[in-house]
Amino acid sequence: MHDETDEHDGPDQWSAAAREVLLARAAQLRSAVDEHVELVERLSGRQRELPDLFTANDALRSAAAAFDDAAFDLTGTAPLGLETWDDDDEDDEDWGEDGDPFAEGGTVVTVVGRWDYLVTDAAAVMEAGRESYLAHWTDDTEDDAGFRVQDVRTAVEEIMHGDVVHRLDESPGLLQRRFATTVITHDGDEDETFDDDPFAIVRAPEER
Repeated sequence: MHDETDEHDGPDQWSAAAREVLLARAAQLRSAVDEHVELVERLSGRQRELPDLFTANDALRSAAAAFDDAAFDLTGTAPLGLETWDDDDEDDEDWGEDGDPFAEGGTVVTVVGRWDYLVTDAAAVMEAGRESYLAHWTDDTEDDAGFRVQDVRTAVEEIMHGDVVHRLDESPGLLQRRFATTVITHDGDEDETFDDDPFAIVRAPEER
């Protein structure tokens, strides 16, 4: 995050060097925007094309961030306002006046389940996964489904299509052997902790 109180380690403000950097970053940003638009115009939205889009997105964000930094070095302002997330920012208003309920120490109830299926026919599971994919992404093709579902794990994800685990009971090639659920009450955790390891709460501390 840009902070005018931070020690300045770039070129001097309003200097010729800072202007040159800004102009170079502006040219890179214009090029990145043009390339991104050209790519999007060519894309048809197919699953197999997404890696190219993700790469273009990263390139555009990087070019924009470099331009913002160069503008800040020259003028002391960030015209695009591309500030990074600050965990210590107490003024964040994303959660409204009440703040993040998980960060306030309230009790959280978490339902954890485990379902074990024996894979009796991997090919049948993958076929079911691809059929499920096409049922939800109706504009995509069999090639797209094949790109998305390349193993049993991704097939199961598509059969569930989110979190409907019981759809697996009806899937060919799978045989349910056992299941278990438990309910855990705890103090909650931050989103970053959840994203890094959402199942940490069900393991002993020495296993984490």
